[in-house]
Amino acid sequence: MNVRGTGQRTPDRSTAPIYSRQHVQTRKRRPARLPWWRQPPVGYVVTFPLVGLGLLIPFGLQHLGIDNAFLDTPFVLVTLIIALIWGTELAVLSILLGTLTFDIYFLPPVSFSLLNVSGVGDKSCLHGKS
Repeated sequence: MNVRGTGQRTPDRSTAPIYSRQHVQTRKRRPARLPWWRQPPVGYVVTFPLVGLGLLIPFGLQHLGIDNAFLDTPFVLVTLIIALIWGTELAVLSILLGTLTFDIYFLPPVSFSLLNVSGVGDKSCLHGKS
């Protein structure tokens, strides 16, 4: 290896591995294979029980009398685990399932109707009259 402009040689100190062209070309032709448990169909099957497990944790804490303010934390952890193992597609499915189960089991039913809203057409609040 020459130092620029001097013509002197310096020892090659490169630690980068050198691969032959043949090795690089065969690596490009043969894509990496995932283990069987990381395949997307397995992830679809496992997502539902994992979200159910995330649902059992807050129920168990409530059964023990522990009032937990962070009821949605197990769903977030389940989503993170699924995202790390199976990727974003199944993580989005986990988010949707977790939100649906949290809404059904932990939030009180709320009905909204325009007929129930009072004071919508009342202009007295604009004039300072009560």
